[in-house]
Amino acid sequence: MIEHPTYAHPQLAEAICELRFALPEGDVWHAGVLGEFYKAAQNEFPILEPISEQSLELTVGPDGAHTQRSGVPKTKFKLTAASKPFIIIFGEGSVSVSATPPYSGWINFEAEISKVWGIVKQVLKVAHVEQIGMRYINRISRLSEDEAPGTWLEQGDFVPSALRKSKSGFLSRTEVQIDAASRHMVTVAHDRSSSPGSLIFDIDCIYQDHIEPTWEGIGRKINDIHEEIWSIFQQSASSKLKRLLERGGVE
Repeated sequence: MIEHPTYAHPQLAEAICELRFALPEGDVWHAGVLGEFYKAAQNEFPILEPISEQSLELTVGPDGAHTQRSGVPKTKFKLTAASKPFIIIFGEGSVSVSATPPYSGWINFEAEISKVWGIVKQVLKVAHVEQIGMRYINRISRLSEDEAPGTWLEQGDFVPSALRKSKSGFLSRTEVQIDAASRHMVTVAHDRSSSPGSLIFDIDCIYQDHIEPTWEGIGRKINDIHEEIWSIFQQSASSKLKRLLERGGVE
């Protein structure tokens, strides 16, 4: 594991790691697994909230006409703890772990992902992991209505020059297919829910391939993805943003 500096004042709104997995051929998902998962996790995550996920199915007919219909709703469990800044969402074919403020660093986040995956393996037989997604959403309070994104971000692979000079209301999204398995998506946007609002710097990396369901293989890959996110952040963060992360406040 590559060590990175730990910032005293992270501007992180949420970090999420999602694992999508497949069961062995012939095995069928049953809703009772949700209860088994909760029983195994409830000592640390006793607060349970069932959530329903509605899917949409798009069908294209022979004449080219599109038909859209709602799929069967799927139930997931959201588990939280009063004393830990983490959230688990578990459902058919996927589990995600979110780190919420105050962010306690990658070492703690990775350890939590590892523990949650151990619970998945305890209640399910997993054939392989199909996709790993990791997303870091930074929210930086803007100092004035006319502040440009260049105050906080440097020009680079994911931050175009024109964006750095933009006035309020900016939105930039860059999607790059790194190779057959890896995709990077970076969004910079003005959150106008307050005045002068916040700058959202959202880094989302997805890896799609068959991965052995052992933690050795999964852990190695999530560390690789975390390193990619760190590289995007480091090349994009301005010196002013880094001072904010280290010292807090503004100059």
